[in-house]
Amino acid sequence: MRTAQPVLPRVVDAMLIGALVVLGGMAFGPAYGGTRFVGVLVAGAAVGVLAGLGPVVARWPGWTTVPLAVLGYLLCSGIAVPSRAGAGVLPTGETLRLAVVGAVASWKQMLTVAVPVGGSGALLIPAFLTAVVLATVGVLLAVRGPVAPWALLAPIAMLAVSAAMGTAAAWRPAVVGAVLAAAGLVWAGWRRRRAGLAGLEPRRPVGLALVLLPALAGGLLIGPSLLPGAERAVLRSTVQPPFDPQAYPSPLSGFRKYVKADRDTVLFDVTGLPDGARLRLAALDSYDGVVLGTSAGTGTFARVGDRISGVPAGPRTTVTVTVGGYADVWLPSAGYLSGIGFAGPRAAALTENFRYDRATGTGVVTSGLQSGDEVTEQVVVPVPPDPARMAGVAVQDVEQPDPRDVPEAIKSRAQEFTADVSGSDPYAVATALAAGLRNAGYFSHGDDGTVASPAGHGADRMIRLLTAPTMVGDQEQYAVAMTLMARSLGLPARVVMGFLPHGSGSSTVAVTGADVTAWVEIPFAGVGWVAFDPTPDQSKVPQQQSPEQQQNAHQQQVQPPPPPEPPERAQTTTVKDAGDQDSKQDDDKKDQQQRELPAAVPVGLVLGVGIPVVVVLLPVVAVLLAKLRRTRRRRSRGSPAARIAGGWSEVLDRSTDLGVRPPRGTTRSEAAAAMDAAYGGSIAVLARSADSSVFAPEPVEPEQAESFWAQVREELRTMDSARPRWRRWRARLSLASLRGRR
Repeated sequence: MRTAQPVLPRVVDAMLIGALVVLGGMAFGPAYGGTRFVGVLVAGAAVGVLAGLGPVVARWPGWTTVPLAVLGYLLCSGIAVPSRAGAGVLPTGETLRLAVVGAVASWKQMLTVAVPVGGSGALLIPAFLTAVVLATVGVLLAVRGPVAPWALLAPIAMLAVSAAMGTAAAWRPAVVGAVLAAAGLVWAGWRRRRAGLAGLEPRRPVGLALVLLPALAGGLLIGPSLLPGAERAVLRSTVQPPFDPQAYPSPLSGFRKYVKADRDTVLFDVTGLPDGARLRLAALDSYDGVVLGTSAGTGTFARVGDRISGVPAGPRTTVTVTVGGYADVWLPSAGYLSGIGFAGPRAAALTENFRYDRATGTGVVTSGLQSGDEVTEQVVVPVPPDPARMAGVAVQDVEQPDPRDVPEAIKSRAQEFTADVSGSDPYAVATALAAGLRNAGYFSHGDDGTVASPAGHGADRMIRLLTAPTMVGDQEQYAVAMTLMARSLGLPARVVMGFLPHGSGSSTVAVTGADVTAWVEIPFAGVGWVAFDPTPDQSKVPQQQSPEQQQNAHQQQVQPPPPPEPPERAQTTTVKDAGDQDSKQDDDKKDQQQRELPAAVPVGLVLGVGIPVVVVLLPVVAVLLAKLRRTRRRRSRGSPAARIAGGWSEVLDRSTDLGVRPPRGTTRSEAAAAMDAAYGGSIAVLARSADSSVFAPEPVEPEQAESFWAQVREELRTMDSARPRWRRWRARLSLASLRGRR
C-alpha cells in the first residue's frame, strides 16, 4: 500500500512552480508595457496551482484537475478582460464570451497590435491562459509525476512562449535566466534529497554555494556577452499589418464634396478640443501627377492597444469625438494619440478594426465609421514653435517617395518666392513659400458663380493655379502647391487634411463640412513636424481684390451708339421702308389665304414631317434608354461589391464610347493607366478602390458602394470634359459599349 506523502512539501512544490512560471512570463513585459500583465500572470499561475494541487489535497482523482482549471480560467476571466468585468475583476457574460473566443483568437490579435499592446479587449488573455495551462501542468508533474524535476519544463516553456510573443528587445534576460536556473537547481536537488537520493543538502552551505554561484555568474556575466543587444527573432516580426493605405482613395480627392455636399452637415461633435486645435484625418506625401496620397513607406498602420507609446512631447488633453454624418475610414484626431478607447454599440468592432500610424499621427477604422460611434482620445496637441528660435534649424531627414509629373511652373514659382531668402535657413524658406502663395493668391471654392476655381490637384490644375493671370483656389490646391514647391527645393513636406472647427474648449463643438481644411507640415531636427498655412484668407476673393478688372470688363460690355447716317442715305432708306410696307401687306394677304385652307393640309404636313422625325429619333431614344437602364441596374442591383464592380464597368463603357477601349484581358489598374493617359483624370485611384472592395475578405458596406458611385460620376464628368462637345454627344449615341456587352 502506497504511503500518503505530507501535504506541506507538496504545497511548497506547487507554489515554487507557480512562482517560476510567473518569472518566466516576465518576458511578456516589452510587449504589454506597464505592470498590469504581472497581476494577470500571478492570477493565472494561482488558478493553475489550485487546479493542480486541490485534487491532491482533497484526494480526488487526477482527471478532476482539467475541469477545475477550465472553471478557474472562466471564473477569473474578468482579471484578463478588465474593461468588460464587473468592478474591474468580476466575471460577466461578456468576459466569459471573450475568454472562450480569445483562447483561440487573442493570439493573432496580440501579434498584430503595435507594442505596447496594453490591456484593451482580450489582449491579456494570452498571458493569462498560458500561465493557467503551464502552472497546472507544472504542478501536476511536481506533485504527481514520478520524476519531479520534469516540472521545471513548465517555467522554461513559459519563458519560451512569452519571449516568442514578445518583442525583439528582451526584458532583462540575464536576471530572469540566472534566477530561474538557480531556483530550479536548488529545488531539483531538494526534491532528490526528499526522495532519498543523492541531492542538494541545504544544511551544507559550501555545497549550496558551489551550485548557485556558477549558475548566477553564468547567467549574469556570461549570458549578456553571448546575447549582445538582446535582439532576437520573434513571431511579431513575421506578421504583416493587413492595412494598405494605397488601397483606399486619397481623402484629398473628396475635398470639394465636404465643401459643397456636406457644407451644413454635422459630421461629428467634439468635446474638449483646445483653443485653435485642428482635427487630423490623413497625412499625404505621394504625388503621381494626378493625386496626392499616402505612400506605403510613410509609416505603418498597425493595431494598437488602449495605450500608445512613442508620442512627441507636448501638452496632453482628452478629446471625445461622436460621429454624426461622417462616413469614412479615416479617424479624426486632435493630435498624436497616447491612448484611445471606443464606445457605443460598435465599440468592440471599432477596437478590432482600428489601425494607427505613429509616424503621421493618423488612424483608420478599416470597417468605416458610422453615426453613433464614439471615441475618447488621449492626445498630445502639436504646439507651433517660436519662429525666433527656428533660424538655422536643419530639416529632419525622412524617407519620402519622389513626386512624379511635377509641372515646371512649381519650381519656377518656388524660386521666385524664395529669391530673397537664404537657402541655408529651411524655416525661412518654408515661411517664404507660404507667404508667397498667400500674398499672390485669392480664395474660392468655385461655388460663388463668378470665379472659375475647379477642384482637383493634378498637374494640370497646378499649372492653371500658378500660371493664370489671377491665382485662385482653396486649401486643396494651395497646400499641394506648397508641398511640391518645398520638395523641389529639397525640403521634405507632406499635406495634412483635416478640420478646423469654429470654437473649442470644454464645450461641445459641432464640426461641419464647411470646416474642412488642409495644411502643410515640414519636419525639423529636434522639433518635429511643423505646420504651415499657405492658403489666403477666405475673405480674399477676386471680386473684392481686383476692382480695376471689374471696371475694364464693364467698359468692354457698354458699346457707344452708332453715328447718325448722312441725309442722302436717309432718303434712300425712306423709299426702301415704303417698299417694305407694301411687301408686308402682301404677306398679310398670304397668311389670310393660308388660314382659309382646309384642315387636311396641316394633318398631311404633320404626317409628312413627323413620321421621318419619329423614325430618326426612335433609335436615338432606344439607345439612350438602354444605357440609362444599364446604369440603374448596375447601381441598384446586387451586393455592394457587385454594385462597385458595376460602377467600374460604367467607366469602361463610357471610355469605350468616347473612343478609348482598354485592351482585353488587362487588370483594372492597367486599364486605368491607359484611360488616365487619355483623359488626365484619377481613374487609377478608382481602380484601386474597386479592387480593394471587390477582393476584400470582409463584406462591403452599402455606404461604400454609394461613395464609389459618387466618385464614378466625378470621373465620368472628367472624361467627358476631355473631349469636344460633338464627341460627347456622339458617345451618348454610340453602340460600341452595347455591342461589347452583348
